[in-house]
Amino acid sequence: ILLKADSLPCIDEVIIGRFMSEIGEDIIKAEEILKAVESRRTSKWYDRYSYLYDGLYYIAKMQEFHYEHITGFHYGRYDDLWKAYGKDLYIMDTYYRRLHIAFRKSLVSTSGTLDDLFRGAIVTAEKIYKNWYLSELNGQWCDLIKDYICDGFALDGISYQKDFYKSNIKPIASDSRVFVIISDALRYEVAMELNEKLLRETNGTAKLTAMQSVFPSVTKFGMAALLPHDELTVNDDMKILCDGLPTESTENRDKILKRCSPKNCAITYENLLSMNQTQRRELVSGAEVVYIYHNKIDAVGDKANTEKQVFEACTDSVEEMKNLVRMVVNSMSGSNIIITADHGFLYSNEPLSESDMAETSLVSGNISETGRRYIIADKNSSSDILMKIPMDEYSESIKGFAPYENIRIKKQGGGMNFVHGGISLQECCVPVIIFKNISKNSKKFVDIKKVTLKLISMTRKISNNIFSLDFMQPEAVGGKIVPATYEIYLCDKQSVPVSDVQTVTADKTGEPQDRVFKIRFTLKSADFDGNAVYYLNVVDKEAGTIIERTEFSVKIAFANDFDF
Repeated sequence: ILLKADSLPCIDEVIIGRFMSEIGEDIIKAEEILKAVESRRTSKWYDRYSYLYDGLYYIAKMQEFHYEHITGFHYGRYDDLWKAYGKDLYIMDTYYRRLHIAFRKSLVSTSGTLDDLFRGAIVTAEKIYKNWYLSELNGQWCDLIKDYICDGFALDGISYQKDFYKSNIKPIASDSRVFVIISDALRYEVAMELNEKLLRETNGTAKLTAMQSVFPSVTKFGMAALLPHDELTVNDDMKILCDGLPTESTENRDKILKRCSPKNCAITYENLLSMNQTQRRELVSGAEVVYIYHNKIDAVGDKANTEKQVFEACTDSVEEMKNLVRMVVNSMSGSNIIITADHGFLYSNEPLSESDMAETSLVSGNISETGRRYIIADKNSSSDILMKIPMDEYSESIKGFAPYENIRIKKQGGGMNFVHGGISLQECCVPVIIFKNISKNSKKFVDIKKVTLKLISMTRKISNNIFSLDFMQPEAVGGKIVPATYEIYLCDKQSVPVSDVQTVTADKTGEPQDRVFKIRFTLKSADFDGNAVYYLNVVDKEAGTIIERTEFSVKIAFANDFDF
């Protein structure tokens, strides 16, 4: 009954409070929560509690995912698990990220009591994500790859980061200019969100694939691997050299790119923003390859005092890179753009326990470098606990070690929640987005189209003050088909509303049966003419245009005593 009530905001507080309390006690009624959240989206007070409803929604989706994979992730080959992660297993990372974004936003917009209940629910969600998902998924991944990394971290059948320039850039650069946007720590699941935005909000096409990072999955190794090279080596100071040249700065990377063509260039995102259009065009004039370095996620996540803001940094990065793509297209006449990263990251919000950490003493021998998720030691070093990863492709005098699952290595300084350097799928599954701008005059151009909303109820007669009608979203959201918001109401022949106005956000991505909306209407207090024609209007809220207008008759015995 409460789910249908809409008179006071305390109703939403009761609904949210009940579900949050149950979740805090490890009771997650996923199906019930999802139905409740869907039914409240059009309620009068929804906006006031939207972040709390978002939190409920993503916890329910996490539990739904948990149910679907309750027995774990059982794959016979590492490449099968790799493909499954890239196809749909990554979505748990997205649910977790969006949950924490909703939680942090709710802290500045809702009441203290509900905030406390949300905190309790977050603890339960953390168990699902960290203790089950990260542990099970990456435990399986480590088990599958451990016998195939005897000669290094490159796995047969999976694109390798060291081959990025040769496989992705060189074929395009031979015919036309290519822009490469490298966003530090852009995780695969965040890149999926960016890919969807590029499809929805630009004229171009975008396709996301993945490649395996080098080991360790840290900036200096990953950035070097993305450059054109014949050989990458590590010197005694643990600096990465590209054919003998240093790689640790944008200036050094610019020099390496210019070896392929003297007009090639590398620039940071901030420096590019500071230029005017003429300067940008002069910068890339004659260039075959332009590298643009973007650093928001890693810059925020790698500092202990800001690492809890890393998910907001992900959101900001998606917007910045989408706008950067537009800038490249509009200001620099770019049509071929590739977006990638040096590595991904692992993040869990709750404080880690001792069981989540490993000592450097687990590795014998002389240690050259230690990160939260890797150790580099001398060739003769060993460990009975950590996974051994040969690094002969860089130097015959060093060897790598990585902890299993999502274990961190103890070390001084820095944060413990945001980490990278290891071999988990979240760290080593590096996104590659191939974007191609399409002119509106091209035969290949596909315009962006809003999803529609169709009345599917057969009745055209209203006999009660309160009535419900079913609507369907015929197309699933995806690619160039984008969400839309509609206002629906019953009106007279002068288009004066005679019912309340219901708002429907058509944004479903599932199967047809999952794209049905049951909408409840209430007639206003009025004298209805049983012989008159009334109209049900479906109005595009953004454009203000009527997309569907259906004739109805209204024949009721008693008028409504309340005006809405």
